[in-house]
Amino acid sequence: MRKLFLFILLFSFSFGQNEKLVISILDFKGEDVSEKVLRASYQTLETSLIQSNRFTVVDKKERDAVLKEQQFQQSGLCDDSCIVDLGKYIGAEYLVVGEIIEFPGLYQIDLKILSVETGETTKKVTSQIDGG
Repeated sequence: MRKLFLFILLFSFSFGQNEKLVISILDFKGEDVSEKVLRASYQTLETSLIQSNRFTVVDKKERDAVLKEQQFQQSGLCDDSCIVDLGKYIGAEYLVVGEIIEFPGLYQIDLKILSVETGETTKKVTSQIDGG
């Protein structure tokens, strides 16, 4: 589990800029992963991004309020273009989308950053981490 959090921490520092970027992290999806692990991973990434002092992170409650107001259904948001629309509504420049898949003794973590302006994936990281 510690390796999982270390990976997330390293990912947060791999996207450096000179000025703060406005970013929002969407809820992590998981396959055979407990909600507890998904929440802990989300919170670890959020904390790392804030502590890096490179990002302004849109608060989850603020994001959810905008989603509700704009009639977005958070479960199954559709494809990347729909996610980009979400980013525009909440005022984010970038969105982080993550998925964690658990295999026996192994976690596979897929994180990608989408540019709200272009709709393109600007960074994607996939890693496998041993864990119990």
